Amino acid sequence: LKNCCRTAGNLNRIKNWYGIQRTLTYKRDKDSFIDSETLGGTRTYPKGGNQSETTERQRFSLDHVYKADLTLFDQLNSQIFYQKSTNDNLLDTYYLTYPRQIQNNLKNEVYGFNTDALKKVNNHLIRYGLSYLNSQDERPWVSTNLNTGVATQTNFMLASETDKYAAYINDEMSFDLFDRELKVTPGVRYEYQSFKPKNAEQTLNSTEKQNQIQAKNNDYIAPNLAISYQIAPQYLSYFKYNFGARIPTASEMAGSYDTGRGYSVIGNTNLKKETSNAFEVGLKSQPISGIKFNLAAFYTKYKNFIDYKQLDQPLEGDAMFTYQLQNLANVDIWGAELETSIDLGEFFQKADGFSVALAAGKSKGTSKNKTGEKGGVNSVQPEKASLSFSYDDPAKRYGLSAITTAVGSKQASKDSSIQSSGDSYHTVPGYATMDLNAYWNVNKFTKINLGLNNVFDKKYWEYSTVSTLTSDNLIDRATQPGRNVFASIEFKY
Repeated sequence: LKNCCRTAGNLNRIKNWYGIQRTLTYKRDKDSFIDSETLGGTRTYPKGGNQSETTERQRFSLDHVYKADLTLFDQLNSQIFYQKSTNDNLLDTYYLTYPRQIQNNLKNEVYGFNTDALKKVNNHLIRYGLSYLNSQDERPWVSTNLNTGVATQTNFMLASETDKYAAYINDEMSFDLFDRELKVTPGVRYEYQSFKPKNAEQTLNSTEKQNQIQAKNNDYIAPNLAISYQIAPQYLSYFKYNFGARIPTASEMAGSYDTGRGYSVIGNTNLKKETSNAFEVGLKSQPISGIKFNLAAFYTKYKNFIDYKQLDQPLEGDAMFTYQLQNLANVDIWGAELETSIDLGEFFQKADGFSVALAAGKSKGTSKNKTGEKGGVNSVQPEKASLSFSYDDPAKRYGLSAITTAVGSKQASKDSSIQSSGDSYHTVPGYATMDLNAYWNVNKFTKINLGLNNVFDKKYWEYSTVSTLTSDNLIDRATQPGRNVFASIEFKY
C-alpha cells in the first residue's frame, strides 16, 4: 500500500511512503525414525521411536518513509512489527515398560518498532535512531504415559519476557586530503535490556536453584570508528574499530532443565556481558574495468566467553551434579579474507552476463580461562574457499551458476573457552563439493529457484557438527546430505 502526497508552498518536497507487509507463513514438517541406540540404548528405548517436527513463522510489519528538508532530518524511516514463531517437536517411543510421548515446544513472540533518521549538513552525514523490542519466550516439555494418559510437565526454559531499548548515532565526515577523499565516521550505540523470568517454581525443584534466575537489567555503551581513504581512483583503503557487547540472551539466563533425578542444567542471571574489541583493515579495488579485488585482515579480542560448566558442588536438589552457564575465558581470534570477481563480458565478445568469482578465508584463535590455562578455540572454523562460474541474463530474467567449495581439515583440541573434555578428538577431513543453481524471475512478484547440491555425491562432515564428538557411531550419523535437489518459490507483494 503506497500513499504519496505533496503539500503547497515551501513544503512541496515532503513525501510520505507507507508500506504494509505480511510475510507468508513458513511451515516445515519433518518426520523421522530414531533407532534405539541413539535414544539411549536398547534397555531404555528397545524399539526406537518416531519423531515429527513442525516449524511455523508469521511476521507483520508497517513501514513508513518520510522525506523532508527539516532541521532534524532529511529522511526518516520507521517500522513497527510483530512476529510469532513456533517449533513443535513430538516423539513417540516405547520407554522401558510403557509407550511414551514427549512433546517439546519452543514458542517466541516479538513486537517492537525502529526508526532511523538521516541528515546531511555540509560535510557531515549524520545517522541516528531508536528501537524497542519486546520478546516473550517459553519452552514447555510434556511427557505422557500413553497407557494411563498421565502427563508430566516441566520446562527446558523458564517462561520469560525481555524488553530491549537501543539508541545510536554516527557522523560520517568527509574531507579532502591530497586531492583524495578521506572519511572519518565516529559513532556510539547504547542498549538497555530488562529481563523478567516468570515460572521458576514450576521448573526448578529447590529454592537454591530458583534463586539462580532472577529479574535482571543490563546495559552497555559501545563506541565505534571507521576511517576510509581513496588512495587512488579505484583503490579504497579502510580501517574499522568496534567495541562489541553481547548481553546474555533469555535462553542463556533462563534455559534450565531439572530432571528431578539428581542432576540439572541451570540458567544464570549473574552472567556478565560478553565484550569484544574488534579491529579490521582492508582494501577494496577495481584495478581495471571488469575486475574487483577486496582484501581484509581482522583481529578480535573477546572477554567473558559464556559456556556451560559443571559446578564444583551440586546445588540443592541435585545429588549428582549441576551444570550452569558461566563466564569462562578470554579469547583472541584473527584472520584474513579475500574476494575477487571478473566480469567476462568486459574481456570477451558475446560474454555479457558471464562472471567468475573467488572467495577465501582463514582464521585462528587462542583462549585462556580464569585459572590461566591456555588452549585453542574450537568454534573457529577451518579455512574455506569457493569458486563460482555464473551467468545472469542482462535483462534479469534468469540466471545459472556452478559453485565449487573447498574446506580444509582440522582437529579440535583442548579449548579453554568452554568446559571441554580431555578426550582426543578425531581429525575432521577436508572436502570439496560442487553445487548447481538456477533461478527464473517469472514476473516482478514471483521467483523460482532450483538447485542440485553435492553433484558428485561426496561423503563429508562439517567441522562445526562433529569436531568434539568422540563416538564413531555418532560421527558416522552426522555426515552431510549426499546428492540432493531443492526447489523454492518466492512471492513478493
